[in-house]
Amino acid sequence: MDRQIAFRMRQESEVPIRFGVTRSINEGVMPLIAGDLLDHYPDRPVEMTVNNTRTLIELLEDGIVDFALIEGNFEHGKYECRAWMDAEFLGFCGKKGKYSRMTGLSQAFQAPLLLREPGSGTRDILESVLSARGFELSNFQKISQFESIPVILELVKQDRGITFAYRVAVRKELEREEIEPLPEHVLYLKRQFWFVTLPSSPFAEDFLELFDFFRKTVRKRIPD
Repeated sequence: MDRQIAFRMRQESEVPIRFGVTRSINEGVMPLIAGDLLDHYPDRPVEMTVNNTRTLIELLEDGIVDFALIEGNFEHGKYECRAWMDAEFLGFCGKKGKYSRMTGLSQAFQAPLLLREPGSGTRDILESVLSARGFELSNFQKISQFESIPVILELVKQDRGITFAYRVAVRKELEREEIEPLPEHVLYLKRQFWFVTLPSSPFAEDFLELFDFFRKTVRKRIPD
């Protein structure tokens, strides 16, 4: 917090916008709105960090970032958090590949699962959904773990397995018809992306303006 205060003692035009985003938001959302951010705050430097949900929460608590855009699970009661975007979470496979005709989750368990690292939002969400249905990751016959969304999607395109992700994070691959969604009855839910700051921040007004920017801009760039 002392670091944050020191930053804001400078002239307003020098105050950086320091924030973190999870990898799904980085892949699917930030390329569409980063230019708007620079245009909206032309005199403020922007410093964006990309990491998984668990690490971003640690960076927020350490004062390395001022706020975080998060899609995964975290302790909402410990932070000031506002929902700024709704997103669909479901399974994906190679276009017209051997996993494209699944009829349920039991069939998905037979396919190789391409999975993010522990601490990632998408992995946490998948584990939560499976647990609510009485399953766990060990129900999949084979799991390969990669700390990279592009690597996972390339393997999905090659029909080497399936993955579960936010639709917005695989937007480009869907548009190019390189991958396709698994049927919604395999696994599907809607989640919220969160704007997260420390509670009782002396810079709440600045953060509220930034939250409003992200909420309005994403609705303009990624309409429902």
